[in-house]
Amino acid sequence: MDGNLFHSNLQSLSTQVERGALSELSGPRGEGKTLAALHYLAGSPGRIAWIERALTIYPCALAQRDVALERVLFVEAGAPEGLLWAAQQVLASQVFGSVVLDLGAPLEDAVCLRRLQLAAEKSQAAVLLLSERATRESWPLRFQARVEGHEIRILKSRQGRAQRGTEWLQRSPA
Repeated sequence: MDGNLFHSNLQSLSTQVERGALSELSGPRGEGKTLAALHYLAGSPGRIAWIERALTIYPCALAQRDVALERVLFVEAGAPEGLLWAAQQVLASQVFGSVVLDLGAPLEDAVCLRRLQLAAEKSQAAVLLLSERATRESWPLRFQARVEGHEIRILKSRQGRAQRGTEWLQRSPA
């Protein structure tokens, strides 16, 4: 995705992703999930934990999107079960305002999702799950959207603030 892209209608993303709840952005690799997450993180308060199996996020990309690196803890979790363990430890610390969990494959285990939901509620942290496909067990999620190309499609929202449907990513003037 081109670095000159910006989110003209993504203000609702910032209002949809809530502290104390799970939200999910799904879509193919390279289609803008990370960019959408960075857009949210730039405006979110507090410390941030970015958790992946193997760190693929480029820290300079966060700085380019106005996310101060001194606010971010990068966690390389290793095995898939390490992702959930790391997320639960970070949430239990109650130090982080936002936790990004880059799953790759969606988390389909309802028990694990419920544990994450409860930990998010207790810590009052916004937990943003990034996955390649939408989670079928979506009941613990407060917000779910699919990012593909220059489009974000809201799949689920438990709020009345944003309309379901499509929001467009637009190119900034050159």
